[in-house]
Amino acid sequence: AHEKAIPQIIMGRVAHNEEEEEEEEEEEEEEEEEEEEEEEEEEEEEEEEEEEEEEEEEEEEEEEEEEEEEEEEEEEEFLLHI
Repeated sequence: AHEKAIPQIIMGRVAHNEEEEEEEEEEEEEEEEEEEEEEEEEEEEEEEEEEEEEEEEEEEEEEEEEEEEEEEEEEEEFLLHI
């Protein structure tokens, strides 16, 4: 009976080790997926920030252009009154 028990114990350990390996692989896959999702979120946030910065720059440029136009108009009016 003792001789039959040893192979069964070994087989049980092998099966147990295989289960642990599968669980570890699943955990690693989940961690990789989470990391990928985090990277994607970071990329999206960076893109949004870049878009916001571009919009702000465009608005500033438009404001500067408007100010320049107003100054030119004021100069023209001043010159017309002389």
